[in-house]
Order: sequence, then structure tokens, then C-alpha cells
Amino acid sequence: MAYSEKTNRLITNSIIMNYLALFFNERVKNTGYYKRNQKKILGNAITMLSNGAATDYLAMDTRLTKDGKLESLEAVTDNIFDVTETLAAADPENYIFLTNVVLAWKKDPKRMQGLAKKILDN
Repeated sequence: MAYSEKTNRLITNSIIMNYLALFFNERVKNTGYYKRNQKKILGNAITMLSNGAATDYLAMDTRLTKDGKLESLEAVTDNIFDVTETLAAADPENYIFLTNVVLAWKKDPKRMQGLAKKILDN
């Protein structure tokens, strides 16, 4: 079935976020944080996310690379993992600053990319 570009973007983002949820939920599963019913619900969620990742992720990666829209969904997901890990490691008081960086990028992507390149190249 053919979807609009907006719907395809929503589906792709959902698949990526579900993959991220699977990754982080698997990491927290054996920490002892969740008990009894919550642990059972988390186990069910991990099973559902795992099944979805096995089918949806691969299908979306194949479709996007075939259409020439992405080099690889895995590359996009890896970048999102890196950003998420950086955010998770940051102190909560830095979230406002990081949000401002994202808002600045949204307002002027070309300039922010140039600024990021300049900082990262030094």
C-alpha cells in the first residue's frame, strides 16, 4: 500500500522509536527496578517490540534504501542512539540548553550545521 510522504515519515519515526524503546527496555529489564506486575508488563512490551523490530524495521530499511531515500535505516538509528545516549548521560539542567540547540537548528539548519562542523573539526 502506498502512503503519503507524511504518513511514511510517521511510520518510519515510529519504527525507529520502537527500536529505541526495545533497546532501553532490555537494558533496564534486569536491573531489579521493576517488580511483579510491572516486570511482567515490561516483558510483554519487550516481546511485542522485538517482534515489530524483526519485521517492520527490516521491511522499512529495505523499502527506504530501494527508493533511494536513505543509505540505511541502521545508520539513522545509530545516530539517534548516539544522541539519545548523550542526552541520557547529560545532567537534567542541560536539557533546556540542548532544547535551545535543537530549536536553533530548526530555525536555521544550514547555519547550525556549519557551526557544528566548525566546532567538531577543531
